[in-house]
Amino acid sequence: MKKILIPFFAAVLLLAGCEKKTPVEKPAATGSFSLSVTCNDKDYTDKPLVKSEMTTSVNIDMFTVTLTKLYDEYGQPAVWSNTWTLAEFPTVLEMSPGQYKIVVKSPVADRTSTLAPIFAAEKNFTIVENKVTDLELICTVQNMKVTVAPTANFFTELRN
Repeated sequence: MKKILIPFFAAVLLLAGCEKKTPVEKPAATGSFSLSVTCNDKDYTDKPLVKSEMTTSVNIDMFTVTLTKLYDEYGQPAVWSNTWTLAEFPTVLEMSPGQYKIVVKSPVADRTSTLAPIFAAEKNFTIVENKVTDLELICTVQNMKVTVAPTANFFTELRN
């Protein structure tokens, strides 16, 4: 009888202890943000622009959007970065909570050209769990052409 009971109890204990439970994972907390970008291409000078220097229009769809995660929801450094063009950037982007930095800038064909305006804007923001953060960025001119026209009096003073 012992020969039958010992293997029977061993089998019962083995089967009872082998129950496989799948761990329940907590869904990742997310928040989201929407982005609105405009471009302020007004002239910042008191003199009229020469016609050849005037730009026709600014196509903001070609602007690059760089999104960088600076800190996670616990304040720990979490460097993560991604880049899109504004045309391919989603209307609403769902992300994990934390602190982010967004940089929007126009494409630059020639950095030495003063005739081609370079537009940019940047902002730090925080994604909060289950909330939508609305971001409005206004890209402004980042480069400027300066012309110095000295008078004859200046050259006279310079020679002395």
